[in-house]
Amino acid sequence: MKDWGQRFEQLRDKHRRDDGSKWTGAAIERAAKGEVNGRYISELRRGKIHDPGVNKLLAISNAMGFHPGEWFEAQEVDRQAHPYTKGRINPLQTPDSSSHTAAAEIFLDSLMDGDISTFSPEELLACAAKATSELLYAAQQAPVVVGYSELPYLTKRQQEILEMLGTGLVPKQVCEQLCIAPKTMESHLNAINKAFSTHGYRDAVKKARMMGILV
Repeated sequence: MKDWGQRFEQLRDKHRRDDGSKWTGAAIERAAKGEVNGRYISELRRGKIHDPGVNKLLAISNAMGFHPGEWFEAQEVDRQAHPYTKGRINPLQTPDSSSHTAAAEIFLDSLMDGDISTFSPEELLACAAKATSELLYAAQQAPVVVGYSELPYLTKRQQEILEMLGTGLVPKQVCEQLCIAPKTMESHLNAINKAFSTHGYRDAVKKARMMGILV
């Protein structure tokens, strides 16, 4: 983002305190419990902070009571500043899809399929915020809630493997930690994919999250 100070002023004007006044640096410092101080807020307002970082943005948004995705609302990711984003979807654009669940999958894919360390702070927060909002909307519109009888059946070991994969581990790492053979892992993965009607462990993890099996 080219001007964090300008965006911050817009958010200060939009999200005022209970008495209608704008948030001050001191008030944000108190609400953030010291995670960000008044001097930092002053520098941010004056446009002197060029890379605020994820932690600071989250602390400010939590203190002021707005969703962190609003930092990037109607903003474009600077492709020249972040050349590694070329060819990747723009997380700030609404995907051409009528399915909000499918939209959430797109935003989650943009995080899961790449090295998170290559994402800029705005890309990380925007993707996460978009995926969350799409899933929440889909949940609100869903006419039927999945019942226990409709949940895929997994053995205790398969549940353990799925949970470990859900933390970001790859099958080889799970094999090493559980001390199981690659062929045994392959058998478990086939059973997991069959249970979820998916074609890969990443898809199974995503579907398990959507069904509430994984958090």
